[in-house]
Amino acid sequence: MFRHIEILSALFCLLLLYHNVNTKLCPAGQRKIYGQDKCEDCPKEQYSTNKGEEIVCLHCSKCKEGSEIDVKCNPTRDTRCRCKPGYTPVDMLKQTFCICEVGYGLEHAGKLCIKCIHGFFSNKQNSDCQKWKECKSGIRIPGNNTSDAVCNPVIATSTPKTITTSYIATDVHKVISTSTPKTITTSYIATDVHTVISTLTPKPQNKDRFYILWLVLVCGVILLLMGLLYHKCITTYCILNNTKLVSRKESACKKPVEESGEKCLSLLV
Repeated sequence: MFRHIEILSALFCLLLLYHNVNTKLCPAGQRKIYGQDKCEDCPKEQYSTNKGEEIVCLHCSKCKEGSEIDVKCNPTRDTRCRCKPGYTPVDMLKQTFCICEVGYGLEHAGKLCIKCIHGFFSNKQNSDCQKWKECKSGIRIPGNNTSDAVCNPVIATSTPKTITTSYIATDVHKVISTSTPKTITTSYIATDVHTVISTLTPKPQNKDRFYILWLVLVCGVILLLMGLLYHKCITTYCILNNTKLVSRKESACKKPVEESGEKCLSLLV
């Protein structure tokens, strides 16, 4: 039994040795043609680094965002990339992808990644540096290259007080044009007494308009009363004339009737 196993093992080793001797291995930069014992160069943008009997080559790597080509790809070597100035590699070995860290900003259309200077910050990757806030109420937390400044809360201003002032107007030219003294109580929301006084004093132009308006109104009332009086007189006169005419007609008509009646009675007798 063991004798047969030794014989089979020896035959298997001989087959492997025969296969390695008669199989053609393609050198680096080439691949084996499928179904044939021949080799050919790797296509463009492909490579192979070791000799072997592979029928395919590997694709060249591409340098991505934040990275640039250090050594170009060729049939026997892959592309070698490097990070742009200021960028940080995600993959330390190949450096095909790099980022501009927080606290740094992009410059010159993304070709450089520079640390934000004093007064500027960036809180996102691959972003520009932004200016700190201008705090009019004071800075509560100073800013740095990774965070903005925090301002003190704005204190709400107190509401204006209501000032109630009383004035006794005894002169037309001082406060308000009035003929008789009156007590005027006026409420204003103001922060200065001079503002209240200035709002009470009317302008000369408005005073003239006020006089004209009153004059026109008085004239209109007088004309209206005269018209009503005239209309009443005419109406009264017409009524009196009509009453006299009616009484005269009645007196004229009564006499002949009585006379005609007497004549009729005498005839009957």
